[in-house]
Amino acid sequence: MKNYKIFLSLIFLIFVISGYGFYKLGLNQGIKNLKHIPEKVVADVLYWHDPMVPGHKFDKPGKSPFMDMDLVPVYADHMEGEANNNSVKIDTKLQQNLGIRIAPVVEKLFSYSSEFAGNIVYDERNTLLIQTRAAGYLEKLIVRTPQQSVQKDQVLAELFIPEWVAIQEEYLAIKQMKLPSEDLLLAAQQRMKLIGIPNSHIRLIQSTNVVQPHIKITAPIDGIITELSVREGMTLSNATPLFKVNSLKTVWVHAQIPETMSQDIYVGAHVQATANGISNTTFDGKIDAILPEIDQETRTFTARIELQNINSTLLPGMFVRVYFNPKSTDKVLTIPTEAVIQTGKRTLVFIAENENFIPVEIRIGREINNKTEIISGLEVGQNVVVSGQFLIDSEASLKGIEARMLPKQYDKITSTQKTKEQKGAIK
Repeated sequence: MKNYKIFLSLIFLIFVISGYGFYKLGLNQGIKNLKHIPEKVVADVLYWHDPMVPGHKFDKPGKSPFMDMDLVPVYADHMEGEANNNSVKIDTKLQQNLGIRIAPVVEKLFSYSSEFAGNIVYDERNTLLIQTRAAGYLEKLIVRTPQQSVQKDQVLAELFIPEWVAIQEEYLAIKQMKLPSEDLLLAAQQRMKLIGIPNSHIRLIQSTNVVQPHIKITAPIDGIITELSVREGMTLSNATPLFKVNSLKTVWVHAQIPETMSQDIYVGAHVQATANGISNTTFDGKIDAILPEIDQETRTFTARIELQNINSTLLPGMFVRVYFNPKSTDKVLTIPTEAVIQTGKRTLVFIAENENFIPVEIRIGREINNKTEIISGLEVGQNVVVSGQFLIDSEASLKGIEARMLPKQYDKITSTQKTKEQKGAIK
């Protein structure tokens, strides 16, 4: 029994001595290897910060004034010889896993589709208001409903105007005199005109030599009765509105145009339009006016287009598509729109340089067909991040990386772009 205990003690002692020997061997080997590590691996602390508020930097460690946590050191990485620490580094394999895509900055003509949607409305310049010229009574209403089509000279209503009787009798009395005075006849005829009797009614009195107290109201143009303000049997005062007639010879289209195209839309531009339900017909017109107001929800402005309405087939409320030829433009720098990050205060992109991604502030212009015009901030041949840039942006924010401001050499705007900016106000 005694020998057995001695045997166990010897085995335990051997294990202790072996373990200590292996420990010393590993420690010595680690120290030996550490001596061969290049000095550039040792990272220096640049500053301390709170990861939740990365914009504030501190010169020494301690507790965060913002959160109940210790400040975290930020190191300067000299492994790759980086002189600029204002970037995010992502390994190539990790870029593939994150689905990061890049696209080049290219210089090209900014071509785009010229198709826009619009709605037909009445051309208000072709609106006529018919009203009474003297007090009377509406004895007969022939056109009794609004939105009714009428032809020029079509009778709309018949009025009885007592005020016209006396002046007509005076004229006929002078005319029937044995030796009527030409001056008196002209004076009586002038009084009929001044009281509101139309020339056609005066000619009827002259040809029939009969007092005409009734007058027929006729349509002055072909069109649509858009307003009917009276009913049969009404007593009418002077200048009472009776009808409003709108011609369909020409119509307006209110087309919604993105505000980024305000520099390319101009008054007088030739326009063609097609309408749903009217096949094989193209309507010609021009931009009549650009309304000086931007829709706050859709960020569009309204171009008012005048169209020639062939056979009056276009009706108010119809949906149409309009096409126009924009002004010719010079070559500009463009990038995919999805590469642009809008922060509210600034507009950023991430430039890809091998494994480094640098945030850069840019100025943008028009945005058409998923392409955005670059006014300043980038150069031809640079690569920008198209997808995955928000992950990179989050990492940059955690590291407190500031976007590179616009360099002076990038802030040069071409004379064409200057002219566009000067004409930026919507005409």
